[in-house]
Amino acid sequence: MRWVWLVLVVLVAVVLTAFTLQNSSFRAPLQLDLYVAAWKLRSPVGVPLLMWSSFVGGLLLAGGWFAVRASSLSRKVRQLEQEIAMAAPRAKDPWAGT
Repeated sequence: MRWVWLVLVVLVAVVLTAFTLQNSSFRAPLQLDLYVAAWKLRSPVGVPLLMWSSFVGGLLLAGGWFAVRASSLSRKVRQLEQEIAMAAPRAKDPWAGT
């Protein structure tokens, strides 16, 4: 199974490298017009840079959302475990003397 993952990762890396190399000469002018204010970059930006930055931005956004969700669920699990521990009947302590 490890070899399958290795081959898959290598194939994806080759495709992404080919995409980056083939599109490295293409440039795109960036501008944002909000009807109230407008911005435009001075020089065009390469397409691979736009694609990779949007990919990394999406990963960071999804990773942040996942981290918040995971911490929320972890907190809920701890709370439920504490409730179960409090509701469980306690065994008699043989050393208590009663």
